[in-house]
Amino acid sequence: MGWIVSAALVPFDAIAQNMVYHSPNDDGFNPGFALNLPIGPSESLYLYLDAGANGSQNGTACSDGDGRELCGYQVVADALGGAFFVDFIPESNVVHSLTSSQLNANGLFGLNPALGPVRIGELKVGSSGPGSEVMIMGGEAVLAALQIEPIPQSIVANTPVPEPGVGAGLLIGVTVLIGAHRVQRRRAPRH
Repeated sequence: MGWIVSAALVPFDAIAQNMVYHSPNDDGFNPGFALNLPIGPSESLYLYLDAGANGSQNGTACSDGDGRELCGYQVVADALGGAFFVDFIPESNVVHSLTSSQLNANGLFGLNPALGPVRIGELKVGSSGPGSEVMIMGGEAVLAALQIEPIPQSIVANTPVPEPGVGAGLLIGVTVLIGAHRVQRRRAPRH
C-alpha cells in the first residue's frame, strides 16, 4: 500500500522513465510485467534502469545538459516473503552491497553518460514458496543537469499466491463428484 502512495507522489513521466526492471533475454527490453519467480534455489534476474532516451540538445550532459542522459544512480532492492538473494554480478561501473534480503547498487558514468536502458547487473534470487517478491524499494537517478529524480517502487519478480477461489472450486468439484457417485450407487440394482 505504501508504494502506491509514494508512486502517486512522483510525476508520471519520472515513473515511466526511471524504471528498474528485469529483462528476461538480458537485452534491455522491458516486458512491462514482473517475472513469475519459480520456487527453487536460484533464478537469474537481469536488472536494467531506463531513464529515457532523449539526449541533450543544449549544454553538456552531466553538467548543464537538458536531456535524459544518466550520469549516476542508486538503487535498493529487497527480497520479501520467501525470496532470498544468492549472488549479484554487477556491471564494471557498479559498486554494491548484498545481503540475503537486500541489494544496494550505485552506478556512476563519469564522462560517458548513458542513454536508454542501462544494465545494472545479474541478481541471482531464490524462492522458498508462494508470496515471495523481489521489489525495487526506490532509489535515485542523476540526470544531465545533475538533477536528481526518484526511482519508483516496483515489483520485479514474484511467486504468486494461489487464489482462494481455486482451492474452494476444487473442493466443491470433488464434493459434487463424490455426491453424484453415491447417488448413482444407491440407484443401481443390487444382485
